[in-house]
Amino acid sequence: GTNDAPALRLASVGFVMRSGTDIAVKSSDIVLLDDNFRSVQRAVVWGRTVNDNIRKFLQLQLTVNFSSVVLTFFGSFLSSTHTSPLSTVQLLWVNLIMDTLAALALATEEPSEACLGRGPVLRRAPLVSRRMWCTICTIAGYQTLITLLMERFGASWFDVAGAEGSRAHGTLVFNVFLLSVIFHMFNARKLYEELNCFEGLWERSKTFVVIVVGCFLFQVFAVEMLGSLIQVVPLRGYQWFGCVALSLLTLVFGVVSRLVPLEEPQLPEVEAEIKDMDPEARRVAMKLTTDVEVHATRQGAGLDLQFGRRLLAQAMWQQVREHHLTVKSVNAFRRARVDRDMHTSVSKDIYGRLAAAM
Repeated sequence: GTNDAPALRLASVGFVMRSGTDIAVKSSDIVLLDDNFRSVQRAVVWGRTVNDNIRKFLQLQLTVNFSSVVLTFFGSFLSSTHTSPLSTVQLLWVNLIMDTLAALALATEEPSEACLGRGPVLRRAPLVSRRMWCTICTIAGYQTLITLLMERFGASWFDVAGAEGSRAHGTLVFNVFLLSVIFHMFNARKLYEELNCFEGLWERSKTFVVIVVGCFLFQVFAVEMLGSLIQVVPLRGYQWFGCVALSLLTLVFGVVSRLVPLEEPQLPEVEAEIKDMDPEARRVAMKLTTDVEVHATRQGAGLDLQFGRRLLAQAMWQQVREHHLTVKSVNAFRRARVDRDMHTSVSKDIYGRLAAAM
């Protein structure tokens, strides 16, 4: 109603039904068009899912950007020709996977029931959490290290030599790096301490599966069939096996990064200043503050009074009990004295009847 308008403006997020008054609708932040409060739950679920999907894409993009820059910069020093290990066309293919296809794969993941079990996120909380930074640094470090090692020792590891071996060596470096990027897309699906990166893969991420499988198959097709276009040569079976094995270790390092114990920083909540509010909202805030203080005072006084009454009742009950025991004991002794006294009228009557009977 109209009286709810100040409270709606004062709230962090104000909800109102479409059937409410115009003042309430204008004062709120979100209008429930279907007049059903269950829509709030659906809005929270999808809001958290969209936020998580954006963070997943950032986790993948920051990892690949960091490893690509470091690989391009330091790889030129390790290369015998002092050129970047990855050509321009190869970097374009990496960017196509990282920017377009990965965004489409990670952004289409549907919500899960686990998102409702998490607590609220503060407004000032960073978009990239400590857990995400741990995963980014771990995977980027591994991708950079294994690609530089392939650049330095890959020719001897896979027994390639000569002019044709030089192109095969470059193909191995490019293949290991790109496959590690594709497999890291599975790690990017998890933002917290989940160890199983394949959980809910087909139930909530059918588009993700299709895109990842398509990228892998196109990489195989490009290496085997499009050698002149992306400056690669076809690889043998054991070379493909070695590239896939080295790239699959990305999943292992992703699990290790989520096993590291971390605590997110506790950010202080920023309270709105009453002086910065409009007059009507300021009046409601002052009234709420006063009501809270009065209620707290009354509650404290009520607890003390309740405790005092309990003690008084216990003391009175103790007095009644003692009085009852005393009276009971006195009456018992009185009856015993009457029964055993030979000089009372009762005793004389009893003994007289006994004598007459004898």
